[in-house]
Amino acid sequence: MLRLLATVAIAILLCGCSRQKIVSPDDLRSDLTAAISLASETETFINYVGQQRATSNFTEGHLAYLAQTARQSAKELHSSTPVGSIAQQFSATQKAIDALAYQLATMRYQLARSPSAADSTRNLGGIRQTLQQIKASL
Repeated sequence: MLRLLATVAIAILLCGCSRQKIVSPDDLRSDLTAAISLASETETFINYVGQQRATSNFTEGHLAYLAQTARQSAKELHSSTPVGSIAQQFSATQKAIDALAYQLATMRYQLARSPSAADSTRNLGGIRQTLQQIKASL
């Protein structure tokens, strides 16, 4: 009897933990605002680095932090499900945040080789504009 209760309790616990988050339009708008902010912060930081005002250790560490933040946002979105009315915007947001996470991950290596920030900033600007367009369509 005790074994049966333990098995049922574990099954209930696992079912409760495996639920996907349902993303509402407000949730998606909030995720987009955070991603736009992250892209903007990165653009500002890249300009700062381009002016040779940051040490290489600080640059690498801060870019690692920014990349981790983007990866976490992407992971959360990929483990979520949108309400039906925002399926198209949700898919576009996933793609844009994936692009942001990829850009941030590769940026550490690009800046280690060359502190020239023009290409990185241009790519980030495009991603940020895409995110802003998706947010405006909600």
